[in-house]
Amino acid sequence: MAVVLGIVIGSIVNMCLILISSSIIPPPEGADITTTEGLKASIHLFKPVNFIFPFLAHALGTLVGAFVAAKMATNRKMKFSYGIGFFSFWVELPI
Repeated sequence: MAVVLGIVIGSIVNMCLILISSSIIPPPEGADITTTEGLKASIHLFKPVNFIFPFLAHALGTLVGAFVAAKMATNRKMKFSYGIGFFSFWVELPI
């Protein structure tokens, strides 16, 4: 139960940060970020500042998920946290 709740809460944190990112740091002019094809076609327009929020979203989502799992676990807290980290890494692998 700790791992499932950690994954869910970590995913919620991740998605919330991704959703607010474009209002804080707008995408470059002419970039279509609504589709995968549009993002691939306009990725050359992005500057390093545009990658801050995606990085923070994935890092903080994993951190919060691991923290929740560790707090819920009664023993082997580190293994539950590693499980969240492994899941987050596995989900992000390009297929």
